[in-house]
Amino acid sequence: AQQARLMLGGNEVPAQVQLTARWPDGSVKWLLVTFLADAPASAAAEYRLDYGPAVRPAARLDGLHVERDADGVRISTGAIRLRIDRQGRVADVAQAARRPLSDRAGTVAEDPQGKTYHPADGSLTIEESGPIRAVVKSVAPLRDAKGGHLARIEQRIEAYGGLPWIRVHHTLVVDGPDRFTALKRLSYRLPVAGRGPWTVPLDDGKSLQLGETDADVYQLFDDAVSADPAGQRSRKGRVVGNFLGNAESDCAVAVRDFWQNYPKAFRVSGDAVQLDLCPEFPEGIYDKFPFEKEGHHLYYYLLGGRYRLRQGMSKTHELLLAFSPPAEREAVARLFQRPLLATAPAEVYCRSRAFYDVAPRNPQRFKLYE
Repeated sequence: AQQARLMLGGNEVPAQVQLTARWPDGSVKWLLVTFLADAPASAAAEYRLDYGPAVRPAARLDGLHVERDADGVRISTGAIRLRIDRQGRVADVAQAARRPLSDRAGTVAEDPQGKTYHPADGSLTIEESGPIRAVVKSVAPLRDAKGGHLARIEQRIEAYGGLPWIRVHHTLVVDGPDRFTALKRLSYRLPVAGRGPWTVPLDDGKSLQLGETDADVYQLFDDAVSADPAGQRSRKGRVVGNFLGNAESDCAVAVRDFWQNYPKAFRVSGDAVQLDLCPEFPEGIYDKFPFEKEGHHLYYYLLGGRYRLRQGMSKTHELLLAFSPPAEREAVARLFQRPLLATAPAEVYCRSRAFYDVAPRNPQRFKLYE
């Protein structure tokens, strides 16, 4: 990792390089290279990775700091400051003198009996600490007021040097003693300091406005958007998954593949917004799906107005919390939905034999196969 550098043209690009795997002879098999990419719109930029005994990286990006203390893990990117507490919640977010969250942001769940569950004390692990990216893994049980256990929440929270946003890989792990766990709702709650309104883009280029009168949007099916969980005020549409606060004191939040992973919802209340990763829904709405009968009734997880989750299963959502200025929020959220992809030519992968013996695509040589 100390004998590699990333180049763009003739200039070195600051990069975070980690050795992740070796060949049996001890040589490098895989390097993880993290960098802040830049490319023209609808175009490509060509980066080059130099490596070898004579290569020494010189460029370094300062400003990202990660520190553990008694209250959790503190992160400063140079653009924002925040703390990950022992329950895995995002706290103390500050951007200069602005505090976009009035309290801690994190998971809340409800079972069919109406019990509410919050993360309890768990574990925090600093997996990466810069100079480009910081990654903190949190593992915390979901417990009710009497200590009753529902499931486990595992997160990887990523922050990047110089950037005013974080990415959260949020995973629900069903680890209870019973064969199935019943769930009414699973949400990620953000106590925002601003009052909105919120812009909700749709995939047809139009958008919805959420505020005091129309405060909720539900993606009930892959092509149906509603203002209520029963679908009584439903229309054709697909929510992209970006929710843009319009006030300076607000933020932007996003969920990858929102409409594809229906049901989903976004709700605005007086002191918070809630990303319903598993929103509530009435009994009967999914009970007559055209699936094979036996598999439908034994294993389908959206029956009877509740989520019926098999022991051992897990579900991951990728979230964005962006504290950018209002004019930048839409572009940041759009890029989150369709991120840049760094790839090497196929010949590089094949020549490395990291995937064993694979031939690159060659329509001239393998005309029938290709």
